[in-house]
Amino acid sequence: KYRHVKFEIPDKYNPFDVAIKYNSVPDCDRRILFVVGHVPQEDLRSRRLFSGTTGTVFDNVVNWACEYYNAPHLDKFDYAFFNYNAAKTYGKKPEVVAKIEDLFQRRLEKFVAQYKPTHVVAIGETALAALMPAYATDLMPSWASYIGTELKCSMSGVKFKLIPTVNFTRLLEGGGKKTASG
Repeated sequence: KYRHVKFEIPDKYNPFDVAIKYNSVPDCDRRILFVVGHVPQEDLRSRRLFSGTTGTVFDNVVNWACEYYNAPHLDKFDYAFFNYNAAKTYGKKPEVVAKIEDLFQRRLEKFVAQYKPTHVVAIGETALAALMPAYATDLMPSWASYIGTELKCSMSGVKFKLIPTVNFTRLLEGGGKKTASG
């Protein structure tokens, strides 16, 4: 399922019009928020987050993990995907980018306050830095991207477990063709 989230980004910054992917399970004791650092180009075209190749890769990884660990499938949980980056920032002056990123951060904090996740999965370094604002991206601790890392965090008065994860963009680079690095 998909739904639009009201944007807090002024029209002058050309906000992305992308619906978030979600699954609502009433009375579920786990609310999982997946925060995506950047919106894949395919999702900008379809106007639905994680609806294209990136979403398919994600679904395949989750299906494999659920099967391998004999765990309940993701559809048994209440979850939402949320894009941190909500407007184009490339090619803009640094002071404009800083202003836009401040809007991104406030938008994320408001969504966390409304959704009240118990677990947050950061997809990519930008999302992780936004969820750990005490660290700048270049100061991110080296342990933060290790598989199996789980941190107790809070944002907007909501306490949750933060789980850093892989950057799917890097997995998809090269379109599956063998590159010099692997």
